[in-house]
Amino acid sequence: MSNIWKFTSNFYFATATSVYLLLIFLILNNHLLPSTFDFLILKIFSTKSYNFLLNLAVYFILPLMVLNYYLVYRNEKYKSMQKEYKAYNNKKSFFIYFMSALAVMFLIIFLKI
Repeated sequence: MSNIWKFTSNFYFATATSVYLLLIFLILNNHLLPSTFDFLILKIFSTKSYNFLLNLAVYFILPLMVLNYYLVYRNEKYKSMQKEYKAYNNKKSFFIYFMSALAVMFLIIFLKI
């Protein structure tokens, strides 16, 4: 049970990143390139909400969790990254994240989704 934090932090990262990727997908598929990516949509269940959750897991959350595992948690690479992150200025990383979130918000407002 001591390693459950790895799974939960990986899941939270994948979920948050999936939201941004889903917004980009919606902008591309609905406004810039209409119906271009419709062939990717899996339709297995009869209800749309289950199909949406399945597509979200298959195309966004699971690949991001696997990628994050191999980049961060495999061979305990996160321990060396913790040492580097403590030396890094945390205000800069927060500013970059905050400004990217604002940019996505203004992009959505500009494209009137």
